[in-house]
Amino acid sequence: MGYISGNKTQQITYGKTTTSKVESVAEVGYEFVSWSDGVTEAVRDGESPKRSGTLTAKFQVKPLDLPIIMLTTNDGNDITSKDYYVDGKISVLNVDEQYLLTDLDMQIRGRGNYTWDSTFNTRDTMYNKRPYKIKLSEQQKLCGVGEGKSKKWALLADHCDQSLLRNNIVYTFAKSLSGIFWQPSVQSVEVYLNGEYIGVYLLAEQVQVNSNKINVSEDLSERQIGFLAMYSNYATGWGYEYFYVDGHPYEIKNDLSENESLAYEQSEYVQECIYECWSAVMSGNEQKVRELIDIDSVIDTYIVHEVFKNLDTGHDNFFMFKDKEGDKLHFGPVWDFDQCAGNANEDVDNYENIRGGNTQPWYSNLLKRAWFRKALVARWNELKPEIDKIPQMIKDAAQRGYNSYCRN
Repeated sequence: MGYISGNKTQQITYGKTTTSKVESVAEVGYEFVSWSDGVTEAVRDGESPKRSGTLTAKFQVKPLDLPIIMLTTNDGNDITSKDYYVDGKISVLNVDEQYLLTDLDMQIRGRGNYTWDSTFNTRDTMYNKRPYKIKLSEQQKLCGVGEGKSKKWALLADHCDQSLLRNNIVYTFAKSLSGIFWQPSVQSVEVYLNGEYIGVYLLAEQVQVNSNKINVSEDLSERQIGFLAMYSNYATGWGYEYFYVDGHPYEIKNDLSENESLAYEQSEYVQECIYECWSAVMSGNEQKVRELIDIDSVIDTYIVHEVFKNLDTGHDNFFMFKDKEGDKLHFGPVWDFDQCAGNANEDVDNYENIRGGNTQPWYSNLLKRAWFRKALVARWNELKPEIDKIPQMIKDAAQRGYNSYCRN
């Protein structure tokens, strides 16, 4: 529960000398209550006891709102790269017994784009809360999050969102929509890194191809593959995973074959699939669009972006996936909403073209079609009672983690 630091064995001459400093220090998840003589100050110093004796520090379990994740790097150093993992260990406290972990081997690195860069480039302690990606040595269901076990997890810093609630609420709402095939489960947690408290993070399942997540074929022996792709203005690197369709940048987020020639063909296949779907949207032909694209997923993801006023919709982290030949292109999951819901206000007066070039072209072109708008209105009316519950969702989540959010 805790320990005593300082000079724990002292010989004092009454009236001539006084005690040197000792302090009771609580471990994570516990709090100091009192000394055995009733004193409630954790630090004792300069006292002149009248008789010999032993003092005992008393601790108790600290009432915690959220699970605790303890991260330690093997070398004790900070994480300074989002390209290279460092070895470490992870422990999980304040969860149901089946999810408790003690010193499980892991690897950890930074993650993200804007959040990582903006926090890494300043040493102001108010702004250097960084996001991380964790890779466990064995599959786990961290804090009971998700439908199945996984090795890869994300710790979102919510650096831009002082409420710490936007991503949490959006992902929870999106997960309730039938048109979104899979949405990451999340849990707010308090995190310690190398013994130092670094705040409240959002533990999230990693967006990836996996039988418990984006469940498309992982067979890489043929040209035609199941794939997960992301529309992103950051998708400008070199390699088969990067490509453009009608001037818009994409990145393939699943593995490609280790055979270079086959990897090229697989990348070409993904481009062809997305181009065919994009061409159908641009044609406006309802039958062709519905033949190639899961319109329910388009509408439900659009409603999430619209309800929460996400200004990054056409900028980054816009996911789509498709199984092997014969499947439709699905939109989702939704991701990265820390600047939504009024948290950023660029061009908010321009309702036709929010933030200029950041309008999502898939949505804006479909919205030109009367048949799409009709289907959208019908789904909106169906979901309106659930949408009206969102303010209460926010209040309930804030109350559940209130003390933790205050500490952050």
